[in-house]
Amino acid sequence: MAQTTTEQSFTAGPAPRTEQRSSLDKQRYTSGQMMAAEWEGVWSRCWLFAGLASDITEPGDFFLYQLGHESIVVLRAESGDTGAFYNVCQHRGNRLLTSAAGAVSQLACPYHGWRYSLEGQLVEVPDAKRFDPPVDAGERSLKPVRVELWGGLVWINLDPDAAPLSAFLGVVTDNLDGYRFGDMVLAEHQTVSLNANWKVVRDNFLEQYHVDFIHPQHATMVDCCNSENVLWPYGHSATVVQGFVTDSRYPLPEEVPEHLKLVLTSLGLASDKFRGQVDGIREAVQE
Repeated sequence: MAQTTTEQSFTAGPAPRTEQRSSLDKQRYTSGQMMAAEWEGVWSRCWLFAGLASDITEPGDFFLYQLGHESIVVLRAESGDTGAFYNVCQHRGNRLLTSAAGAVSQLACPYHGWRYSLEGQLVEVPDAKRFDPPVDAGERSLKPVRVELWGGLVWINLDPDAAPLSAFLGVVTDNLDGYRFGDMVLAEHQTVSLNANWKVVRDNFLEQYHVDFIHPQHATMVDCCNSENVLWPYGHSATVVQGFVTDSRYPLPEEVPEHLKLVLTSLGLASDKFRGQVDGIREAVQE
């Protein structure tokens, strides 16, 4: 079959995409006004993957999540719960933590020494008697950020009135539960910085039109021309591509392509067995 794109709604929520269509105006990638609109309508209101729960296993373990001009502390509280707070002292706005990750017994401001518990409560104000009126510990505790867990992943949302994470992810979790993300062990952190608008990356991963030209080797291990694309509400999408096959637009090779040989070797399968039977590799890998 040829590449397909389908749209699926959630039980409750908006349609996968609106009826309105618009042209691909370059202002969407370069305009400061558009960037401000995206901050207001997307980044400050959307559930965002912040990190791994496995990175904060003990009370006091933390990592920082940077989002635009905001810095968020995600940590393991004394209770064992996962918490998130704006990384801002409620006295004069100083950053509490500057390391990307680590462990602390409490949160302390390096500027004036205000101290907060791992639950974000203000517990110490040096020379508190000098303040008039007295410092209200409840009012001056750290400002919380909504946080939820799914699949061993930590999600945050700057909008206190946002719908729960389950409503945002919808049926997407049904498609991912089988992978058991919570049982996976992180092998390596990797950060990639690009001098580009974030939507350029999304554009790239939402289409397979470029694959034949940028990744010609893929023709020897996947069938991109017959990919299935699904669009869900809230910007969620999926691309399903058959692997351990060759591109169906080209003649089936007699010899096993090098990329598939590597897979077979890693699984203890002899590539010679599939000479003249390359179309049987996918089933053998599944077994």
